[in-house]
Amino acid sequence: MTLSGPQVLDGDVSGNFAWAPDGALVVSAAENGAVTVWDSSTGQARATFKGEGAMWACAFAPDGRT
Repeated sequence: MTLSGPQVLDGDVSGNFAWAPDGALVVSAAENGAVTVWDSSTGQARATFKGEGAMWACAFAPDGRT
């Protein structure tokens, strides 16, 4: 999966991304409140969580569990 700058994913602008320490997953935060977990090898969404308001940041813990 290659990302550069803001992307339109799931119909909204996602500008913040984080890769899991093992590189298998990517998480994106979007202006529409969605946080999506992506499979980095296929580019397919694995899960989407909808929050209230815009999501501006996302991260994985160093141990890759959260």
